[in-house]
Amino acid sequence: MEQSRHLFESQDPAQEYVSSEELVRALTSIETQQMGETADRLKIGEAIRQLGLDLTPEQILAAVNEERERQSVMRNRATARSKTIKIVAIIAIVSVLIASLISVLDLKTATRPREAPPRTGLGSEFDSLMQSLRSNSFDEGRVAFVKVMAKNRTFNVDQVRAVMQEMSFDRGRVDAAVILYPRMTDPQNAYRLLDTMSFDAGRQELIARLGLDKP
Repeated sequence: MEQSRHLFESQDPAQEYVSSEELVRALTSIETQQMGETADRLKIGEAIRQLGLDLTPEQILAAVNEERERQSVMRNRATARSKTIKIVAIIAIVSVLIASLISVLDLKTATRPREAPPRTGLGSEFDSLMQSLRSNSFDEGRVAFVKVMAKNRTFNVDQVRAVMQEMSFDRGRVDAAVILYPRMTDPQNAYRLLDTMSFDAGRQELIARLGLDKP
């Protein structure tokens, strides 16, 4: 190793090949050591003179500005990537929290005891029929079920009113009343069905279809 170092030191430095980048770095290092604290900033003209560059100050300034712009773009991109990573992380955390909250709510809903359907106080069999009636989502299905429940059964006015009140619209209430009216045990009380209607037009239709205006 001593012999290798001796051979290296004996070579003529003027004959050594170095890259332009290595040369610039070496000169910069030397200038930094010679100039001390003021070496971090140089006037372009002074740099041209010391380095013996065949360039104009305008060319060097343009290159410096281009490098500054490139560094600024790189810093901005790094900042943007950092912000994006933070946003993605926040979104992921929020998504996990929302999913956890939904799971807790679903669990509470699943374990919550179901409320019993309201009883009408008009008989246990009638309450069972009403529960089946409510399982239909629309008036058409409810009216169809009323036709089934009317077979071989009789109803008083309060039961017919309860059925009519389960309908969403006057049309469904009229249809239900027309089906159940012949099965009523107290048809003399049919006038009480009128106050289940929402509009005058519905009441007039109910009167006409049940014949309540006839002597």
